[in-house]
Amino acid sequence: GMYQHFLDELKALKIPLKSFDGLLGVELINISFGKVEKILVEYLNTMYQSGPTAASDSSYGMDNYFNHYIYRSGWTNDGRLIGNPLFTVGEHPDSDYNGVYVINNRIKAIHIGLSGNIIKGIGFNMLMTYSKNYGTYGDKSRHSIQNIHYEFESGIEQLSSLIQLDFNPIWKNLNGQISYAFDRGDLYSDSDSFLFSISYQFSNLSTSH
Repeated sequence: GMYQHFLDELKALKIPLKSFDGLLGVELINISFGKVEKILVEYLNTMYQSGPTAASDSSYGMDNYFNHYIYRSGWTNDGRLIGNPLFTVGEHPDSDYNGVYVINNRIKAIHIGLSGNIIKGIGFNMLMTYSKNYGTYGDKSRHSIQNIHYEFESGIEQLSSLIQLDFNPIWKNLNGQISYAFDRGDLYSDSDSFLFSISYQFSNLSTSH
């Protein structure tokens, strides 16, 4: 359905901004912008989904990405999502299905990544993802019919970020890494994570031909 609406707008010589769902990105590599050597910017939009009207024999709508009307748990395995990490898996008390499914697949998000070297031997990676989450068309429609407040109605904001330092090498073939990540927003609980790792490369074990 999404592609049909997209093509219909193109055939009508319209810019397909309303019906576009997808991922757009730009990556710049081998640049010299201060200490930054690589920049990545991505924009994700999954809001349209062929429109808010349910599909019929003659129309498309409510594509409901990663969910399915027969396989009710959708594109999940053991309660975890298979695919886009920004989609949210869970249970909803006001749904017509009492189980785990994708409760949030209408998203606007921007992702920014920067990497480079602070000094020789110390590299860095910085990642940030900001999203606004609107749930699903199906749950929104059910809440509206039942006159129940839908928590995704106005969009739930979420910010996730990672800062990573790579020490290559610390000494000879010994490498190290320090990472800090956090989540802030109303979609997930606020959290902070730290990672320290050390690795050693055994170059003498490499296979020669």
